[in-house]
Amino acid sequence: MRTRSTFPESLSDLTQELVPDDDNELAGQRFVWQGHLGSGGMGAVSRVYDPVLRRFVALKVAHPNIAARPQLRARFTEEAQIQAQLQHPNIVPIHELGELQDGRPYFTMDVVAGRTLGRVIDAHHAPDGASEWPRPRLLALFIQACRAVGFAHRRGVIHRDLKPENILVGGDGEVWVLDWGLAKLGSAAAVEMEPVETDRHADGAWLTRYGAVAGTPSYMAPEQAAGEVHRIDARADVYALAAVLYEILSGRQAFPDSYSAAEIVEHVLAGPPPPLAAVTSAPRELVELVERGMCRDLEGRFNDAGELADALAAFQEGARRRERALIQVQESDALSGSIHALREKASLLRRHAVEALARVLASAPATEKAHAWSQEDEADRLEHHAARLEAERDQKLHAA
Repeated sequence: MRTRSTFPESLSDLTQELVPDDDNELAGQRFVWQGHLGSGGMGAVSRVYDPVLRRFVALKVAHPNIAARPQLRARFTEEAQIQAQLQHPNIVPIHELGELQDGRPYFTMDVVAGRTLGRVIDAHHAPDGASEWPRPRLLALFIQACRAVGFAHRRGVIHRDLKPENILVGGDGEVWVLDWGLAKLGSAAAVEMEPVETDRHADGAWLTRYGAVAGTPSYMAPEQAAGEVHRIDARADVYALAAVLYEILSGRQAFPDSYSAAEIVEHVLAGPPPPLAAVTSAPRELVELVERGMCRDLEGRFNDAGELADALAAFQEGARRRERALIQVQESDALSGSIHALREKASLLRRHAVEALARVLASAPATEKAHAWSQEDEADRLEHHAARLEAERDQKLHAA
């Protein structure tokens, strides 16, 4: 069972006033409603047909209570502006930002389909799931997500709500990082590329107030759970991604999902999660990556998600090399057995030839010595074959 409790703005429940959207409210609007896709704290997402662009898109419309509050309305607009500027293969493109006739803001984006990383993790840890989702394939998907978040970090954006349910996996292995509604713009000093800019960023109003708690408790870094907004940077996302990796490797959340959101926050603030090595047989290198990513001290973590992706990719490449090396060693071991057998047979033939020649006179006709000579020739051929195999074996060992 997965924890889906989220603090949208603070420990106060801003989502208590949510009013379900009536799908018929889109009637008379530009868009033709096709079906409900999902709903979150900020708005509802529907599949619609856009007759102007003549294509199907996903339409996210702010909930009425969000649209009525200037601060939350600004956050909804900021989500669209941030996501639109993060042009990356693993981030869903935004097409337009507008307002419905009833005044609610909306934005449209590509329709993406698949299942959440959470469901993929569950499938991987099911009794027969490893064959469909082996760990290397699952890690490859996760690296894509880390790359997307790393790109956002270089543009000065911190996601703040990374979790398996916000990572979507398509049928052909596509990966999208979703739901940028809680994204925070970081320090300009940390930006490596052209910084993302929003309306609220222009006047400094984008800063979340001190003491506010935003995100999903099971994946919050300690500084995020404590509401220390001034300390939240890319390393908070690194912590969340490492918590997702903890779940990938173990099949369980780093912090128990049987508690309430507030209780999970208490556990996060109290200390580290159960040691990963105690709940998984994953390679030591992966366990160390998780431990570094979830280090309680910010300085001990990876600087951003890109560094975590690089470390995971290096592990994957090392694992492939180790696998290839193991195959080379196994093949060389098999050759060693063949070499030994060939030389044993050659030695036996040569001994038989010597014994046969010792039984005939030196002056005996060649016909009496022919069989012994053929045994010597066969022994030479076998030894030459063994020498060639020995060179091949040494080559494989050198490659390994």
